[in-house]
Amino acid sequence: MALLIVLLGGLVAGCGGKKWDYVALGDSTPDGYGVERSYVDYYAVFIEEDLAVDVEVHNHARSGQKASTMLNQVRDDQGIRAALRDAEVITYGSAGTTCGSR
Repeated sequence: MALLIVLLGGLVAGCGGKKWDYVALGDSTPDGYGVERSYVDYYAVFIEEDLAVDVEVHNHARSGQKASTMLNQVRDDQGIRAALRDAEVITYGSAGTTCGSR
C-alpha cells in the first residue's frame, strides 16, 4: 500500500517566476532506492514546467525509515518542521512495509 499526499500552497494562477519549496518525506520510494531518480525529482520537474516556477527539493525521505520514526522527526526536528512550514508542496510516500511495529 502506498500513500501519497500532495499539498499545493497558494493559488497556482500567476505564480510564474517564483520559487517553491518542495518537501518530500517517507521511506525508500521517495528516497529513490533502486532507481536513478525518484518520483520526487520527476514531480519537481513537472511542477516547474507546468506552473513556470523554480522548485527547490528538500528530500527528507530515507530508505528503511519506519512511519513512526518519521512521525517523531516531524514532531521533534525543528529543521524539518521549518521546512514543512515554508513548503508550497509536501509529499509523503510510504510502502506498507514501513507501517509495521517499531
